[in-house]
Amino acid sequence: MSSEMGPAIAADEITDEPMERETGMGTVSRTPWRRVGYRFAHTWSAMVGLAIVAVLVLTALFASVLAPYGQEPSFPPNLGPSAEHWLGTNSIGRDLLTRLIYGAQASMFVAFLVVSIAVTVALALGLLSGYFGGWGGAVIDRCMDALFTFPPLTLALAIAALLGASLTNASIAIAVVFVPGLVRVIRAQVLAVREETFVEAARSIGVGDNRMLRKHIFPNVVSPVIVQAALAFGYAIGAEAGLSFLDLGVKAPTSSWGVMLQEAYGRINESQWQLVPPAVAILLAILAFNLVGDGLRDAFGREAIGVDGP
Repeated sequence: MSSEMGPAIAADEITDEPMERETGMGTVSRTPWRRVGYRFAHTWSAMVGLAIVAVLVLTALFASVLAPYGQEPSFPPNLGPSAEHWLGTNSIGRDLLTRLIYGAQASMFVAFLVVSIAVTVALALGLLSGYFGGWGGAVIDRCMDALFTFPPLTLALAIAALLGASLTNASIAIAVVFVPGLVRVIRAQVLAVREETFVEAARSIGVGDNRMLRKHIFPNVVSPVIVQAALAFGYAIGAEAGLSFLDLGVKAPTSSWGVMLQEAYGRINESQWQLVPPAVAILLAILAFNLVGDGLRDAFGREAIGVDGP
């Protein structure tokens, strides 16, 4: 078994594609990563999810170019969809399509920041706990168990309320919720890899702990982390919308899908349509990242343990 990918994508687990292919220069073996890419690219649902994610990312990056109007209220309130305003206007005269496009920026920013913080912290804690163990590992495990005792949404609300309402603080609050689950996934993978033959062989020739973690342990925990990170993106978008809806995330007039839901809910007796665009956007974003995560899980050839979302 190659130490490049390890047991997470063992060759006998990926059977949908031949491990070798014929070329003009003879038979060429596919690397594990190529086989993963082949399986992912041939999963139609994963490609649909990836296409939606690509649209969301491009929308967030080029929001100022794509938005038809500015964000300031300058139109009659509560207009319905029309040729001039494709999604209508809100209760104070802002164009809903413009708000929706700029809201993608907040959602993508929070999702990226949440996953970056959670994965970085969880990797460090999971590798330390799984590889070294001892009293340090026990302390980490007990801290993660303590965080698990709180309902995820309640924990996120408490942290957001403690830190104060802002986009960055909401991201930190959501990231804390994801860390315990990711630590458990990484720790379990490290414990399994630590007993593999290639690790014992490396240890027998005097490979140090730092090199062992970098060259042998870490590459073998990458695959489940990638899967969980993809799923966490979707959960983070939903969590940010929830916190913003409860006035603990993004603050108006900054646009966010959660803020749009909050504004629409406050005027639900006047116009029910305003709830639809942000709700559909959140639904599509979460669905897209879940499709990508499921496609990655299947491509790596092993069921990954799920991370509970808030």
